[in-house]
Amino acid sequence: MVTVQTCRSVLEAEIVKSHLEGSGVPAFVPDEFAAQNSWAALDGVRVQVNEEDEIRALEVLKDAVEGLDESSAR
Repeated sequence: MVTVQTCRSVLEAEIVKSHLEGSGVPAFVPDEFAAQNSWAALDGVRVQVNEEDEIRALEVLKDAVEGLDESSAR
């Protein structure tokens, strides 16, 4: 597994995970339960994918950020 994004909260990580999975990229939030029950979220909440999905996941996340930038410029 490789980390493709580190988020500030479990909620943000779950949104990223959902977006990846909606684009056909299986994703996992390994810190989900630890972050809900401790200070683990201070270091961020990781979103991970299988190594073979890393490039596609990064493309999906990049496209999402570019889409947000375009919609906020309007």
